[in-house]
This record gives sequence, structure tokens and C-alpha cells, in this order.
Amino acid sequence: MHPPTYVRRTRWLFDRRGRLFLIFAKFLPGVSLIAPPVAGQYGMGYGLFLLLDGIGSALWVTLLLVAGRYFGDVIKRDARLLNLAGRFAGVLILVAVSGLLLERLHRRRVVMKALAASRLDPSELKRRLDAGESVFIVDLRHPLELVPDPFILPGAMHVSPEDLAAHQGEIPHDREIVLYCTCPSEATAARTAMMLRGFGIENVRPLRGGFDEWKRLGYPLQPIEPVNPFAAAAQLAG
Repeated sequence: MHPPTYVRRTRWLFDRRGRLFLIFAKFLPGVSLIAPPVAGQYGMGYGLFLLLDGIGSALWVTLLLVAGRYFGDVIKRDARLLNLAGRFAGVLILVAVSGLLLERLHRRRVVMKALAASRLDPSELKRRLDAGESVFIVDLRHPLELVPDPFILPGAMHVSPEDLAAHQGEIPHDREIVLYCTCPSEATAARTAMMLRGFGIENVRPLRGGFDEWKRLGYPLQPIEPVNPFAAAAQLAG
């Protein structure tokens, strides 16, 4: 999980569970590291933080000690259990890893389904641009795609998905972000939307039909400087 995702998850837990969430933060990987600075952002007092964090730490250590004592006593009563655990350790690890992968695939599927349902129609985007609404548009096409068609949507920012991490600071967090590409079913836009959510940018919507549909409808386009095909090819090779 990307670090900004931990931040977003921790903030959500603070909003949902309140300050008492700190007691259980130690039991959540990643979140336990983010909880102290997020608590500071929420204005939690130093004394209250030490109290709740101390209770959580005590519970965490107590759980480990109790579990160790229990399984230690079990092994003392029957040493064969240790050999049995050794035999099935590989299977247990495989099951755990498989479960983790399946959980991530399921979460990805849910997010992709939600993104597909949130796609923005070109006509709606056109209406909002004409009304002067503040919409931030990102063109995700590869530079080679701009060689025969050096146009972008009005006011769009062009950045390839490979360079998105380096330009994430240029994308606002407080505006709706519209992504478009030229691939079928807006696959690149959907994957990029998931990446932006990992950076903590939530309000992201792919453009239905992408650049091709916008152009087919005859909506206005903004010319850009012609792309050097040799430089673009070198970028692709790199």
C-alpha cells in the first residue's frame, strides 16, 4: 500500500472512530506509524495522546505475551505440535499470501467498477467548461500519440502515466480531476485514477470515450507544440 493511502485510511478512521481509535492503532500495520502525526493534525493534546497511545501499547504487548505463553504451554504438553507446525508452515504461508493477493484483486475490482460507474460524459464536461467551472483535465496520451494529432482538450495538462508520480504535486487535491486517453474502455485513465487515489487525490473521473469521443463530437481542441517524433521514440525506447 502506498504511504499516502495509509494517511487517507488513518484520517478516515479518526473521522469514523474518534480519538479512541488510537488505542487500536498499534494493531493495524502502517496505520500505527501514521497515527501520531495525524493525531497532531487533529489537534489532540499531548497528554491525551500519551494516555491513549500508552493504553494501546500496553494492550499490544499484553496480547503478544499472552499468545506466547499460551502456545509455549501447548508445546510443552505435546512437543509433536512443534514438528507439526514446521511441516505445515509452508502451506500456511502460501495460504496467507494467496489470501492477501485475492483481497487486493477484489479491492482493485471494486475500485475499477466504481471508476467505471463514475465516468464523465463528454457533453457534461463540455457544459461545465462552458459554464466556467473549475475542472482540472489531464491528458494521459503517450507523446507518440501526439505526433499525428497535436491537440489536447482546452486547458488540459499533458503528462504520461509513467511521469505522473513526478508531477503529482502539480495536480490539485481540492478540484475534480478528469482523465482521458485513447485506449479502449479508458483502461489507462482508470489505472491512473487508482494511482492518484494512492497519492491521496480522491475526486478523479475518467472521461467516457476519451480523446477520440471528444474529437468525434466536434468539441473544441487546443493546439500544442508539435512533438518531435525522434525524441518521443527515444523516450519510448528508454
